[in-house]
Amino acid sequence: MKTAIAFAVIVALAICVPPIPSHPDGFVFSSPETKKARIDIYEDLLCIDCKHFEGPFKNFLNSHEVDGVAITDLVEVVVHIFPLPYHHHAFFPAQLGAFIADQNNNHTEFFEYSDWIFDHQDEFNSGSVELTQPQVQAKLCAEASADLAFLDESACLQEFSNNDHNNDARISFKLAAYYGVNGTPTTFLNGVEVDAPLTTQGWVNLVKPYVTSEATAF
Repeated sequence: MKTAIAFAVIVALAICVPPIPSHPDGFVFSSPETKKARIDIYEDLLCIDCKHFEGPFKNFLNSHEVDGVAITDLVEVVVHIFPLPYHHHAFFPAQLGAFIADQNNNHTEFFEYSDWIFDHQDEFNSGSVELTQPQVQAKLCAEASADLAFLDESACLQEFSNNDHNNDARISFKLAAYYGVNGTPTTFLNGVEVDAPLTTQGWVNLVKPYVTSEATAF
C-alpha cells in the first residue's frame, strides 16, 4: 500500500550509504538499444495496491505503440522489489525473486513469477497469518514450483536454507530507502518520482511527450 513506512526507519536507513550491489539493482522488463525514456517501478509483491497497479501498466507495455513502434522498443523499464515491513511475509517472495532471476540469468522468468505471486497474494497475506516462517517458505516453494516449470521445489527450499540471495534482497531494500522510496507502488520517470497512473491511457498521456519522434534518444 502507498503508506509511508515509519519515519524513524526511513531516517535510519537513509542516513547510511547502502552497500554497492554486485550488479545494477532491479529486474529489466525492457531495455532497448536506443531508448528515449526510462521508467523505474518499486513494488512489494504482497502489496494489494501493486496488484491493482500491474494491470494497466502491463497493458500499456504490452500493447501501446508510438508511430508503429512498440513502447518497449522506446522505453527502458526496470522493476525493483521493496518489501514493506508491515506485510509480514513480504521478504520471502522478494528473496525468491532474486534467486529465480539469478538461477538462469533470466528476468523473463522473474516476471512470470511476480505475476504468479500477485495472483496468489491472499495465500501469503491473510492465508499465512498462523504459519511460522519455515512453513511460509515451504508453502511458497511447494505452490510456486507446482505452477512454474522453471522453479524446482528442492532448489527453492535450499535457497531459504542457505540464504544465498538474502543479502541481495536486503541491499535492494536499502537502496530504495536511500533513494527516498517509502511506499509501493512508487514510479520514477527519467529519475523523477511521478504519480503512478491508474489507467492504461494515463500511462500513454504520461510517457508520450518523452517518446515522440522529436524526443532525444540516449
